[in-house]
Amino acid sequence: MTTDHPQYGLMCEICFKGLTPEECAEDTSGTKWDICKGRCAREAGIVEVASSEPISRFHGPWAFLSNFHPAVLVWEGITYPTSEHAFSAGKTDEPFLREWIASAGKPKEAKRRGHLVRRRDDWDETRRYVVMREVLNAKFTADPRRVAALLGTGDAELIEGNTWCDIHWGRCLCPRHNGAGENHLGLMLMELRAELKA
Repeated sequence: MTTDHPQYGLMCEICFKGLTPEECAEDTSGTKWDICKGRCAREAGIVEVASSEPISRFHGPWAFLSNFHPAVLVWEGITYPTSEHAFSAGKTDEPFLREWIASAGKPKEAKRRGHLVRRRDDWDETRRYVVMREVLNAKFTADPRRVAALLGTGDAELIEGNTWCDIHWGRCLCPRHNGAGENHLGLMLMELRAELKA
């Protein structure tokens, strides 16, 4: 994560040591390096990851790929704190319900509220895929550092690994599913990455 600092300019807000992203990428001795791991440098487009290693979970340095990650975006005229808020709101056409979902304090609550609304008629067949693509595009193109972070994954396979049995948007790692899943979220992120590279 990065922030604009009046003295240092773009800097790491996790380490917050007065380092530029370039310096943070080189400084592996800081006590918070295990948390940051140069994520700010990836967001600034300075560091790329090896393209041969799949990214199998959207945690830690790859948390920005998750729909639960804080990333303010505007979709269809409403501001949302995360892409989970926006996607959940897309289940309904009612503006007041979308605002209600957008106001949820946490993405988990936004998801819960999204389950309470009457879904649009074409939601399961087609609309949810359209909404997810639009929301992901809005999320990443809202800030050039987000674009840089996504492009910084190189050609790595992006897998939304989870343990809560979501075998549609990701791949579930629980003993019952053992890595099975359609991974639609990961596939859409890779599609968006390819479009942004072009």
